[in-house]
Amino acid sequence: MKRYFSLILVFVLMLSFTACMDGTHGANRSESTENTEETSESVSEENTENLSEDISEDTSEDISENANEESEPSIIGSWEDAESGFDETFTFNADNTGSYSIMGNESPYTYSLDGNSLSILYSDGTDVKYTVIYDDVDLEMSDTFGNKITCIKK
Repeated sequence: MKRYFSLILVFVLMLSFTACMDGTHGANRSESTENTEETSESVSEENTENLSEDISEDTSEDISENANEESEPSIIGSWEDAESGFDETFTFNADNTGSYSIMGNESPYTYSLDGNSLSILYSDGTDVKYTVIYDDVDLEMSDTFGNKITCIKK
């Protein structure tokens, strides 16, 4: 009995939805779409003009502000050990990945730098902490055991 009642209810609902539609509904929709497209185009043109003006003003302000600031040194790049006599290189990428290369053997790692604290986590699970001092040319890394590595940027 419930099944029949459910089927009848579904049929009545479908009939009521189709009865609400009239033949002009599609015509009104196309007129509405045309009006919306015209409005979008005019708004888009105005926004583009305003955005262009805003960007040129902001860009000139940023350029003049940046001209007065000195750039901070970055650890990003490749650094060659200057003292060991081995072909050792540390590479730091912008996405916090990097690699350590010694005599052609390379070990990938991820790193985090917080102020002068550098943490390198090698792919084999070895985690090494360094205290670093660096500028655009030199990098000095001291580990927790007192070992010091001095590198020069390539």
